[in-house]
Formats: sequence, structure tokens, C-alpha cells
Amino acid sequence: MNEYQERYQQMIAVKGENFNTCFYCGCIATEFDYAPPKKYADFYIETRSEADFYQVPSCKECCTALKQEKSALVGERGDIAKRKIAKKYQKAIHVYQMWNEDEAQELDYNLQKCVQAGIELGRESSKRSQFPGFEFEVDGEKLKISNIPVKMITVFNKEFSDFRDALEFASLTYRVPKAKLKDLFSENNNSFEIAIESYHTKIDKNLSDKQLKKLCKTFSKAHKQNVDFVMRTVIYYMEQDNSLSIELALNKLYMERVSK
Repeated sequence: MNEYQERYQQMIAVKGENFNTCFYCGCIATEFDYAPPKKYADFYIETRSEADFYQVPSCKECCTALKQEKSALVGERGDIAKRKIAKKYQKAIHVYQMWNEDEAQELDYNLQKCVQAGIELGRESSKRSQFPGFEFEVDGEKLKISNIPVKMITVFNKEFSDFRDALEFASLTYRVPKAKLKDLFSENNNSFEIAIESYHTKIDKNLSDKQLKKLCKTFSKAHKQNVDFVMRTVIYYMEQDNSLSIELALNKLYMERVSK
């Protein structure tokens, strides 16, 4: 038995609703995690390194996930547990973020049951990976770990505590497919604003390119011109004068090069 074991103080939830609750993820607590782990207690005491020396109510899954972690601070251990939960259940969380119950109802029976199960597991896993901890007492003193934050997600100044709600709102409000928006979110520094703007910029450019090709092809056929020449010239005109529309650029081409 470690001679420093008596130094650990048990964390006791202040509110009854948090009794027997895993401090890390909010599930039912069935055992204790130790911050720092008992096998590293000697090191932290002898080196006087920062350590909590708390006995933390925990579920079995979080205890197992933290078994090899050396961190001595409850806040850090909680962050590690949350990241591991998010990684372990990332597929279910993806289903939860991409689908809602109404959409699942439209599927055939077998697929519907699979998606509904994914939604439920993803909902629970997402909630666990964002659990903020709770106020607790240690030796009669009330405390709260401040470095387990609930990170708010913004969509043009509208705040959400759940990524799925933010994704649903952004997709419906700004007319971006959810799967595409989720990819763009991660590709653009986890910013919905940049993701939405980049999507619509690309859509507008694609529509403009399509219109350019269509009008240049029609012009080329009408005036017996090479279509590549027409397109290059029109693009050049528009780059030189950004007030020109495709139609005005084509008219300029006609007046300066074709009619002569």
C-alpha cells in the first residue's frame, strides 16, 4: 500500500443531483480515479510538483481511459477523458450531428433502426464529451474545477452549447448541406462564419463560370470566333475593369475586335 495514500481527499458533490456521478463525463460513478495516480504519488510529493491529490468519483470507462495517464490535476484528467470519449464514439457522434429523428423516420425499417441507435448513442457521447463537471467539497471547502469549460459555438453572433444544434441552425438558415458544412467548419479554423462564406463564394463563382461559358459559347457561334479566345478576352476585360458584367465585356469585344 502506498505510504502517501492517506493524502488523497475525497471529492464530494455539493448538490444532491450530482451524488454518485462521474466527475469527468456525468455517467453513474462506480469507482474512483486518483489525481495523481497512486503509483506516481511519491514522485509528485518528493518533487513538490503541482498535484491535486483528490479521490475522484468516476465511471469505469473513464477510469480505464485514464489508467495510463500521469497527469496529477483533475481538470487535465477530465479534458483527457473527454477527448478519448469523443474519439471512441466519433462515428456515433457524426450520425447524431448529421441526422435528426424526423429524417430517420423516412428511411426503411432496418436502416431507420440503425440510424436511430446511432443518434441515441451519439447524443449521449456528445453530452459526455462536453460535461462541465460540478461543484464539490474537499475537507469541507467548496471548490469547482475552472479549467473544464463549456465552449460556446457561434454562428454569426448566435451562440450554441451543442455543436449539433449549431450545425442544424447554420445549415437550415444559410442553405448549406450539413455534411459539406461540417467539413468546411473543420477546414476553416472551426469557424461557421468562414465556412458559410466560403461555401457561398464557391457557389457564386461556379454559377458565374457557368454563365460565362454559356454566353461566350453563344457569342462565338454567332460571330464565328474561337470560344477559348472569346473567354480569355472577356476575363481579361473584366479583370481590368471590375465594373464590367459578362454582357458588357462581350459587347466591348465585339466593338473592339469583331466588328472591325
